[in-house]
Amino acid sequence: MTKRRGKSSKAEKIIFGTVMILMVGSFVYALLRAIYVPVEANQNGELLTRNDYLLMTVSSFAAIIVLLLPSFLERKWKFDIPSTMHVIFILFIFTGVFLGEFRRFHFHVANFDKWLHIVSGGALAAISFSLVSLLNKKDIIKMNPLFIALFSFSFALMVGVLWEIYEFAWDYHFDFNMQKYATSSGELLIGQTALYDTMMDFVADAIGASSVSLLGYLAVKNNWLWIDHLLIKKIVD
Repeated sequence: MTKRRGKSSKAEKIIFGTVMILMVGSFVYALLRAIYVPVEANQNGELLTRNDYLLMTVSSFAAIIVLLLPSFLERKWKFDIPSTMHVIFILFIFTGVFLGEFRRFHFHVANFDKWLHIVSGGALAAISFSLVSLLNKKDIIKMNPLFIALFSFSFALMVGVLWEIYEFAWDYHFDFNMQKYATSSGELLIGQTALYDTMMDFVADAIGASSVSLLGYLAVKNNWLWIDHLLIKKIVD
């Protein structure tokens, strides 16, 4: 339990507003393209299918919902989310959806997706430190550091698995190629090559999760109080 740490900073509001405008604009653009473009359309010298635009539509809509989630949690259940965590969260959504899907960084920037998974694995591990503290209603510094680290690592990997199931479901029903079983030109990959993207996503998740879990373990074990300023807490009125 904590008192509110203060209102959102000006920079935080600007970053949130800018990214939200980009996501709404991207959603409208992708939806219109999915409805009105031919089966295949040329964008910046790259041939995109209607499914590519449908994926952009789904991704941008999901990004809008997720961007609104922290404010909803703060108002509905009176959580206090640190500004630093919130800004990192917003920039991650921007990078993954706008740069990854709309600017096609997933296909044109080497290991872009893997770095995203490393960051997301670490971020989920960091969030789980707040989660275990909230669920146990205890100050995290007073808890068993090994348990917290193991929970953090396991939670991050669990969400990573659920994300791959989510991608598989869209790919199976709508052929979105979220799991990159085909090249950007549509050529289907075979055997272990087709599995490579998904398995390396798991490896990247594990790298990010284990790194943050180890850092969190050391912070709790050695009573490094800076970790307390990064935790999501319940607000006392």
